[in-house]
Amino acid sequence: MSYTREGKSDCTGLVVWSMGFYGPRGLWGIGASSRLAYSCGGKASGLCSRAHGTRDGATAGRGGKTDIAMVLLGSLKIRTVTLVTTLLIGALALVSGAMALRFIDGLGESLSYSSDNTVPSLSVLSEVAQHQAQARILISQHILADTRSETRRIDEELATTLKETDARISSYKKLVSDAEEEKLFNQFTATWGEWKNEVKAVRSASMGLRTEEATGIYNRDLKPLGYRLDSLVKEEFAYNVEIGNAAGEEGKATVASSFNWIVGLLVLIGAACALVLLVMTNRVVRPLAGLTRAMEDMARGDLERAVPGREGRDEIGAIARALEAIKEAVAERARKRAEEAAASQRVVVEELAGGLEALKGGKLDCAITTRFPQAYERLRVDFNETVTSLASVLSDVAGAADNVNNGAGEIASAADDLAGRTTAQAAALEQSAAAVRELRESVSDTARVAQDARDNAQATEREAEDGSQIMVRATTAMEAISKSSQRMAEIVTLIDGIAFQTNLLALNAGVEAARAGEAGKGFAVVATEVRALAERSAEAAREISGIIQTSGGEVHNGVEMLGQTREALSKIVARTGELANMIGRIAETANEQANAIGQVDQVVGQMDTTTQQNAALVEESTAASRGLAQEAQRMGQLVGRFDLGAHARGSMGGANVQRLPVRSPARAPSPAPAPMTQGNLAVQDDWAEF
Repeated sequence: MSYTREGKSDCTGLVVWSMGFYGPRGLWGIGASSRLAYSCGGKASGLCSRAHGTRDGATAGRGGKTDIAMVLLGSLKIRTVTLVTTLLIGALALVSGAMALRFIDGLGESLSYSSDNTVPSLSVLSEVAQHQAQARILISQHILADTRSETRRIDEELATTLKETDARISSYKKLVSDAEEEKLFNQFTATWGEWKNEVKAVRSASMGLRTEEATGIYNRDLKPLGYRLDSLVKEEFAYNVEIGNAAGEEGKATVASSFNWIVGLLVLIGAACALVLLVMTNRVVRPLAGLTRAMEDMARGDLERAVPGREGRDEIGAIARALEAIKEAVAERARKRAEEAAASQRVVVEELAGGLEALKGGKLDCAITTRFPQAYERLRVDFNETVTSLASVLSDVAGAADNVNNGAGEIASAADDLAGRTTAQAAALEQSAAAVRELRESVSDTARVAQDARDNAQATEREAEDGSQIMVRATTAMEAISKSSQRMAEIVTLIDGIAFQTNLLALNAGVEAARAGEAGKGFAVVATEVRALAERSAEAAREISGIIQTSGGEVHNGVEMLGQTREALSKIVARTGELANMIGRIAETANEQANAIGQVDQVVGQMDTTTQQNAALVEESTAASRGLAQEAQRMGQLVGRFDLGAHARGSMGGANVQRLPVRSPARAPSPAPAPMTQGNLAVQDDWAEF
């Protein structure tokens, strides 16, 4: 493919672009060459300048070539430049896309061959080799089998293996890719047929139990054919691996070639984009920026600024020339309007100067009767209304000054009366504050005494509770003693019974000794002593029993008395608790009263402070009213300087202000010791807060 373009302007230029594609499977390339030649008037010894002048060809360099390019581009419309650059970039993009698709197609063919032929071929050859090895093993087992049943079983398994091998060989036939591989495949199939024939002979001899014959056929004929089959399978396997490697190398070459060409195209596209950017910057961006700055300056009022690009022959040059015409028209119109406005302003300034001169002299009847131009008529009307309003205001001010003067005297008199009453009220509040303070101290003392009484009552209650606990323990001890006495009585009763039984035994012994005669005299004496001892024991037991009964009665009486004492102590504890609660409530009430009286004391102190501030405020109001009367008299004198004309109400320049006696500030009573009362703080505090 080739592309040639020639373009001419003021100077003749020739651009030649050629491309070519070669090779069927990725071994193809692209060539490009460009040449740009210029001549002016048919001469190639010089370069064209903007004014179609010439320079010496020996001195022309990079700057000369740039000027030539700018002259050629400057003669073209922006639309033409944009179209050409867009077509150039589009052509490069199409070429790069076509090349990328071609490279992808070549790489896809390489990958497809590997996945569709090479890998399946290697897989089938591997299965054929496995089945062949399994068949050899089965043949050996067939020959060495001991029984016919085992031989038949192995023969059936061998037949199945041979059928599967034939199926794999048939499927491999579809994967043969070229004549060389077909030749190898034919050799393999021929050898495989011979090998199967020998296998039949071995099977026949082995089935007839002719082991030596089968072994001879196996070693003489079958084994060499097996080695030949192994060699052919390895050759076909190696050939397929070689084809796969060749396809991989071809894919790698395709990828490398595509990478180089794509990088070259990207560089070429980048250069084209840079060229387009340079052209658009020089032809569009910079001229538009200059026009924008010129229009901004014109919008700010700078109509003397020159508009750049007026000499251009493209769209921007036309815009610049139109903007220059607009600038000149606007400048002319502005000049005429300025002259008309200056004439109108002179009339207005003269009339306003006369009116202001009259105002400076105090004359308020200086209305302007000459009509102003339409743009300034509002100014004349406002001036006349201002003069009229000022005269009316000054007249009202004069009347108000009279009223203020009279009212100030009344305010001063009333303020003096209020000051006297406020001072008396402050003294009364100070006495009230002192009385409330004493009452608070008395109630506080009462609260403290009540608190002490409550503490004592609580202590008494605790001691009574301790005594009650002691009585409980004593009652428990007495009850234990009573139980012990009862146990002792039971023991004494037991001893009495034992003594009675002993006495009976001694009596029986004496009777038996008497029956024995002389032989029993000694035993009779012992029996008599034992009987006497038993009687004494019984007598002692009866005495102890009487004592125990007497002590038991006393202990019972003691227990009853202790119970009564415990009940009395419980009642005392209850009464003491109630008394402590009552005293506590009295103390709390006294504290609340003390707090309330403290708050009342605080409020009274604040009222005292406020009253003192009121007194100071009244004094200040009196002074302010006197100052107000003096200022009102002075204001009347100032207003009298103006000639109010029809608005005059009467002069108050001689108005007299009644001089009221100046009262001394209210005496601040000495502050009480209460913490919240500060006395008269009006001198330091800002009365405006009140």
